[in-house]
Amino acid sequence: MSYPYPPAVPAAPAPAVGSRVPGGRGPWWVRVLISAAITVLLWGLSLVILIVTDRIFTGSWANFIAWTVIYLLFVVILALWGRTVVRGILGALIAFVLLTISHGLDALFLVNDFHLYDWYETIANIGTPLFLIGAIGGWSLARRATAFAWIGVIPMVGVVAVATWVLNYHLPDVPYSWFEHHDYTPTWWWFAYMSVQAAFIIAGVLAVWACDAIGLAVRRNRPNPPSAGPTAAWGAQGVQAPWPPSSPATSGQPSWPGQQPVWPSQPPQAWPGPPPTQPPPGT
Repeated sequence: MSYPYPPAVPAAPAPAVGSRVPGGRGPWWVRVLISAAITVLLWGLSLVILIVTDRIFTGSWANFIAWTVIYLLFVVILALWGRTVVRGILGALIAFVLLTISHGLDALFLVNDFHLYDWYETIANIGTPLFLIGAIGGWSLARRATAFAWIGVIPMVGVVAVATWVLNYHLPDVPYSWFEHHDYTPTWWWFAYMSVQAAFIIAGVLAVWACDAIGLAVRRNRPNPPSAGPTAAWGAQGVQAPWPPSSPATSGQPSWPGQQPVWPSQPPQAWPGPPPTQPPPGT
């Protein structure tokens, strides 16, 4: 006897859920351009603050307040531009804590306590690494994609050490030795100082990103487990199932004794409704 079973249709896959934050959406080159634009914006604002407060002699507190605004802007950007909500908030929190400590050390010199200037070198060697780690670590933590990014802490420490030496022991000697007769520091020196500082921050971020890229490559090359195949759905329209059926529900013994199923050479049309549990009359 011939027993027409309805064809099976693969179940529809679940829709992919993307990131809910802007930092985790869009193609990679768009995110790179946006990150570069953020870097240029912060670099330009920092340069303007240094030049303006140096030229019009607005005072150290005006410079301190202006840098506070930039730090807060950076923290807000990290929270919004993180790859995920959790990583964005965590990166912003780390940056906020380290930048606050670094900026608080700068405030010690604004109280006009000249005894503190004996500790200037020590305070600078603490504040500068905290600033660099806050900027590099906060950004990398918010933008990381894999756990391999943590390996980037090793080269980041080297970048921070070299940057601290250059920013505290090399660049400050230039204006004091070359421009002691000027009422203000030349614009090109501020441009060079901010560019060198930004270059070290970018180098630290790229060091972490390189390790993160290794993690992404390992994830892509990892073999996927074999799929169990599509799930059959009775009475569904669309994709034709293999014929004759080979699932345990149709290839086992028939539900009535003395009968053996005979599969036709071509699959029949889909059975309307659920499959029957009893043989058709007359078989």
